[in-house]
Amino acid sequence: SQPVTITLLYGATWGIYTVGYDMFSGFSGRVNLGYAMFPATAAYVTAVLSARLKFSPAISIPAGIGAALLLAVLVGALTLRITGIYFALSTAIIPLALFQLTHVFGKFLGGEEGIWGVPPIFTDPRLDLVVILLILGVSMCFALWYVRSKAGLVLRAIQGGELTAQALGLNTFRFLFVSLLASSMIGATAGAYLAHFQMLVAPEILHIITTLQIITFAQIGGPGTIVGPVVGSFLLVNLNEYLRAWTDLRLFVYFATLVLLLRFSPDGVLVPVARAIRRLFLRPDAPSGPGGS
Repeated sequence: SQPVTITLLYGATWGIYTVGYDMFSGFSGRVNLGYAMFPATAAYVTAVLSARLKFSPAISIPAGIGAALLLAVLVGALTLRITGIYFALSTAIIPLALFQLTHVFGKFLGGEEGIWGVPPIFTDPRLDLVVILLILGVSMCFALWYVRSKAGLVLRAIQGGELTAQALGLNTFRFLFVSLLASSMIGATAGAYLAHFQMLVAPEILHIITTLQIITFAQIGGPGTIVGPVVGSFLLVNLNEYLRAWTDLRLFVYFATLVLLLRFSPDGVLVPVARAIRRLFLRPDAPSGPGGS
């Protein structure tokens, strides 16, 4: 049915966001509190070109992704040499500035109402679902390859101790910079496409709440796994949709569920499931490791 299709579409979109976030922050340990600025920038540029200037999606979507990459270059140059909580805070400030720009240039960017009238690519949401699932699959494959490459090893080394990685002769800035660009491109692709599916772009996409949702989905699923954040996205988007019938109790039950999941499964839901499967298929007499008997 159409409601199920739309729920899956949003779940896949958030899944792409979390893949992009996780391949950088989940492996480097650098918390990006402004990650939503990349899909938001792509969405706004796409909407302006499509709704205001009447360009086709074949032009507006690549242009939106390109604009997000340019923003990532600027953000990386300004913030990646900052470490710890100061990096997180500096990334959180940039979306706030962009949010103000949507009001300063309200006549062009729509102000509080956003940009309406973005033409859809398909009239059938099932076709949108096929495309967004394809984007999700490609994003996951790329991210899994990337974090298993030399770049992923360096990101893990940075997470373990950036000064130590630098002492070993690793150019940590270069690896962080390239990883940030790749991360932003993944989120921007979903943001640009979502603008056409929703047929509008509102400034709420720039709120820090959007980034916090991405971080929460990634944490619930299992950060540093790529697959886990996608599982978390589908799980929580579907839970939120299911709880719509609960009206007044909806938010209470939703946030109570989040707290319980974070309390009893701090590594995410994917890790205990993987452990259970491993125990299920591991022979009782099999050695547990090099020192096993």
